[in-house]
This record gives sequence, C-alpha cells and structure tokens, in this order.
Amino acid sequence: MCDWFDDPCFDDVEESINGKVFKADSWRRLMRAKEGAPGCRVVSVAGTTFRTSALKQIKTMDTAVLIPEPENPYDSKAMRVEVGGLHIGYLPRGSSVPPQTVPVLKWGADPPHVWLAVP
Repeated sequence: MCDWFDDPCFDDVEESINGKVFKADSWRRLMRAKEGAPGCRVVSVAGTTFRTSALKQIKTMDTAVLIPEPENPYDSKAMRVEVGGLHIGYLPRGSSVPPQTVPVLKWGADPPHVWLAVP
C-alpha cells in the first residue's frame, strides 16, 4: 500500500523529537504511526545500552510488546519492552501505558536505541 509520504520527494524530509532525528524510512514509519493512531506519542525505550546483545539478535523490529513488571525492585509500575521474546528495555518511568503491542518507529544497535509509538 502506498501513501502520500512514500513519494521519493520526501526522502530528505526529517523530524526531530527529543533530539532524535527521523529521516527517510524512519520518518515514513513515524508518519504511518501518526496517521494510524493519531493519539500516539513517540517514546524512547530506556535501558537499551544494557541490552545491546539482544538488539543485535533482532533482524526485524516491527512491533514491541509492553509487559508489566510489578516485581521490579526499582519501580513496581515498570513496563518491560520485548521484541521477538527478547527483553530490550523499559518504558520511561512514569509512562502510564497498559500492556499491549505497539509499533516500533526507529531502532538500531549502534548506538543502541529504540523508539516506540504509544497511546
């Protein structure tokens, strides 16, 4: 399915959120998420620097699963982020999001980062 933002004239368009630049295909994923879920916000997954081996194992990252972790000794409201059954980090502290599957907008292992679209 093609959308307006798939036109090559948008290859150089970029958007910056919290200092992270979304450009080309990353920007297209951001636009798809914004159009598909207008109430979504872009969130950076915390703790990815401690899970670089997990990030390197993942070949494609289309969706992430948010799983509550009430037994977490640091935050009883922690929300673990998994992709393909691998724990890659946590939602930032204070993010009140129910357990669900959410789209991954941008990711990479060097430097380790994952950006999600959450309601």
